Amino acid sequence: MNKKSRPHGPNFIRNLVLILAIFSVILHLLNFGWQLWLLSIPPRFINILPHLSAILLIVLIALYIVYKINDVSKQLYSLTITDELTKLNNSRKFDQDWEYLLEHYKRYNEIFCLAFIDINNFKNYNDHFGHQAGDILLREFGKLLVENVRKTDICYRYGGDEFIIIFSKTRINKIKTVADRIIKEFKGRGFKNVGLSMGVSQIKEEDTKEMIIKRADNLMYIAKNKGGGYLLES
Repeated sequence: MNKKSRPHGPNFIRNLVLILAIFSVILHLLNFGWQLWLLSIPPRFINILPHLSAILLIVLIALYIVYKINDVSKQLYSLTITDELTKLNNSRKFDQDWEYLLEHYKRYNEIFCLAFIDINNFKNYNDHFGHQAGDILLREFGKLLVENVRKTDICYRYGGDEFIIIFSKTRINKIKTVADRIIKEFKGRGFKNVGLSMGVSQIKEEDTKEMIIKRADNLMYIAKNKGGGYLLES
């Protein structure tokens, strides 16, 4: 989960002032003759010492700025792959992760399953209780997913009220327990007139991203037409 980013301005200024203060102290100490004698600094070096110190300070400041730019860049990238409402990964992140998942499946035979989940009657819930209530439901469901899967599994808000879970290194016959738990947990949250439909597919040799999603999506719709719940690929 991504934490909210915090502004960097005050921290940057505070750290910069700290660096300047440290160098001020160092230069002040180096003015004492006994320190110069102990360090055996030649006279010609003493004349250029302030210039070297200034250059070093500039280098350190430049390195610090590069570090902060890199840090901000990482946070900006995180924003592009994170759903703002639920803090889950978004569809862009799923597209990126897919290449990694497929490569590891083909190279190391790392089987994984994909669950496609839809919140039943979400539009009616949103219309009846308002968009704020709908947002709360989506956020709570995002938390529910994270709380009920392993750390190695990956949750995405794929769009609207549709979600995807990648169950890494997991075969289809191991999904029933977690699917039951997710359905049960959602019912226990007390949201009125909504439910879940889930379809789960296992990766196949010839699969593309679109193919495995389509199979899971079809299973999800079959489950939805039966009143909700989940269906696992046979």
